[in-house]
Amino acid sequence: MIKTAATLLCFTSFAMTSPRHGYATFGELLYPADFERFSYTLDNPYEGGELHLAELGTFDSFNPFILRGQTPSYAFLLNKVYATLLAPAKDEPASSYAYVAKSIDLDEKSKWCDFHLNEMAVFSDGSAITAHDVVFSFTILVEKGLPQFKAYYQHIVKAEALDDYTVRFHFNETKNRELPLIVGQLPILSKKYYETHAFDAPSLEKAPTSGPYVIEKCEPGRLLSYKKVKNWWGKEVASQKNQHNYELITVYYFRDNNTMFEAFKSGQVDFRMENVSKQWATEYTFDAVKRGDIVRLELANTMSSLTVGYFMNLRRHTFKDPLVRKGISILLDFEWLKKNIFYNLYDRNNSYFPKSEFDSSKGLNEKSLALLKDLKRTYPDDVSDDVFKEPDIFPVLKSEEDTRLTIQKAQELFKKAGYELKDGVLVKDGKPFSFEVLLKDKIYERFTLNFVNLLKKAGIQVGIRLVDTATYFERIESYEFDMIYEAIAQSPTPGNELRDYFGSKAALQPGDFNYAGISNKAIDDLINRIDESESYEELKSYVKALDRLLLYTYAMVPSWYTPKLNVAFWNKFDVPKNFPAYQPYDVTGWALDPSKKLQKSDGFIRKIVKKIKDVFTY
Repeated sequence: MIKTAATLLCFTSFAMTSPRHGYATFGELLYPADFERFSYTLDNPYEGGELHLAELGTFDSFNPFILRGQTPSYAFLLNKVYATLLAPAKDEPASSYAYVAKSIDLDEKSKWCDFHLNEMAVFSDGSAITAHDVVFSFTILVEKGLPQFKAYYQHIVKAEALDDYTVRFHFNETKNRELPLIVGQLPILSKKYYETHAFDAPSLEKAPTSGPYVIEKCEPGRLLSYKKVKNWWGKEVASQKNQHNYELITVYYFRDNNTMFEAFKSGQVDFRMENVSKQWATEYTFDAVKRGDIVRLELANTMSSLTVGYFMNLRRHTFKDPLVRKGISILLDFEWLKKNIFYNLYDRNNSYFPKSEFDSSKGLNEKSLALLKDLKRTYPDDVSDDVFKEPDIFPVLKSEEDTRLTIQKAQELFKKAGYELKDGVLVKDGKPFSFEVLLKDKIYERFTLNFVNLLKKAGIQVGIRLVDTATYFERIESYEFDMIYEAIAQSPTPGNELRDYFGSKAALQPGDFNYAGISNKAIDDLINRIDESESYEELKSYVKALDRLLLYTYAMVPSWYTPKLNVAFWNKFDVPKNFPAYQPYDVTGWALDPSKKLQKSDGFIRKIVKKIKDVFTY
C-alpha cells in the first residue's frame, strides 16, 4: 500500500545526528537502511533489448546545463546519463536515498551537510567519482550554468572536499529543510574532462557519464540512442536496482505531434503518453489496437498536476494593468472547449496547484488567512483585497447569455483601465488593444482559436503565431512574446523551485521559468516562508496562501488538467506489480518481456489487459 503524504510528512527535527541512508524533508523515510530496492520495481526483470521513444523538437548539443544550444530532454538526461548524490523515491514525496553518496550526515545546527561517497562509483571512462568532481560540478553550475542554478543553490555558500570521498556543503540558511534534498539532486560531472573541454559552449561531443547510460548514436533532428554502461557500478545500489533494464534506448525526434503519433501507430515508437484528447477519444481505432497488440490505459492521476495556462508577459506594457489581465482572464470559455474539443476528458483548472492539497480554490484555513492579512499589512500595494474573497475569477459559460454578460463585464474592466470601444475595437491613446499568442505546436492552435475569438468579440485584436520548437524556445528564453500557452511542473512538496517560477529575480533573468515576469514582494516573502516550513501542515497553509496571491495577479489564465493519465504502449513489456504515486508511467523503469509475442489470441489479450489494469489501480 502506498502511504499518503499526510501519513509521511509529520514534523521531525531538521538536523540528523548520525549518517543516514537518505533524507526526508518532513518525517521519516519510508524505506529502512537495509532495503533492497524500491517496491515499485520489477522482481526479476529481463535485461536487454531496445526501447523506442519519441520527443518533439530537435537538438544541437548534449549540454543541458547552459543557455546556449538546444538539448534533449533534461529530465531524461538527468535520470539516465548523469548520476546524482541522492535518488528520489517515486512513491513518497520529498524523500531521497543513497546513490553516488552512500550516506548523508547533517550538522546539529543545520549549518552544513556531509555526503560520504560510494568508493565503487566511477564515470563511464573508468575514472573514479570523487569529492573533487562533486565540488567542481556544484561550482561550475553556479558560475557558468543556467541562471536557475544560481537561484536554486543560493543558500549553499560553498562545497568543499574534506577528503577524496567526503564532500561538505555549507549553508547560509538553517531553517530551509529542503537544502539537503536540493544538494542531493546535483548532477555529477567529470572535472578531468572539463579541464580540457569548454563547459559553457554547446557541444555534441560525448563527455564521460556518471549514470547507467552513455550516448551511443547521434543524428541531430532525427534520433539519439543511449547504450547501457557495461558492468555499471550502480547496478546493485538499492535506489537503482532493477530499474535500468534496456540495453539500448532510442529516442526519435519529430517536428509535430501528428507525425509522432503515426510513428507510434506503425510500431516505430513503443510508448505514448497521450495528451491530445481528440486522438485519445477518436483515433485509437487502428488494427493494432483492435488486435490487442497495443494496450490502452487510463491511470488514476494521483500526482500534483502541472500549472498549465496562458501566461501573459507582464514585462510588456500591454499587460501592466491588473484590470486588463483580469478582463482577459474571464474570457476563456472552458465549457465550450470541454464539450467540443476535449471530449469531456479534462476539468477546469482554478489553481496554480490543481488537484492537490495546495489548491486555494477549495478554501483557506485560518493560518492561510492570517498569513495573507500579515502580508497585506507589510506589502499593501502587492496584496489585492480580492485575495480574502473566495475565488470567483473564472465564470462558467453555459449559454449565449452567459457569454454576452461575461464579454460585457470584461469590457467594463477594460474601460476602467482607460480603453474605449470604437467600431468594435478597444482603443487607448489612439492605439488599438492588440497582442499575439505564441505557440509551438499546431495541436494548441485548435483550442486557442476559441479563446482568441472571444477576445476579439470583446474588442481585442489578437493573432496567433505558430513557430518551430527551436524558434519558440529561443523566444521563451529571451522573453520575446506577448502570451504563451505553457506548463510548469509542480513538486508534490513545493519549495525552492518556486523562486524560479514566480520570484522577482527570475522575472528579470533570461532563461528562467518565470514566464509571466511576476515581480511581487509579498510573493517573494511567502516563498521564503515556504522554504522554512517546519511541518507539512504548515507547508500546506503557506502554499495555499501563495496560490491565492498568484491567482489574483491575473498573470496566467489557468486552463485545464486531466483527472486521468492516458497511456498507450505496444504489448511487449513486463509491467511492475506496484506503481509509484508520483510517477506511475515511467516506461524507462520497465523491461521487455521476451515471452510476449504480438498477434496473440483475443482471449489472451483480454486477460493481459485486465491484469495490467488491475495493477494500475491504486
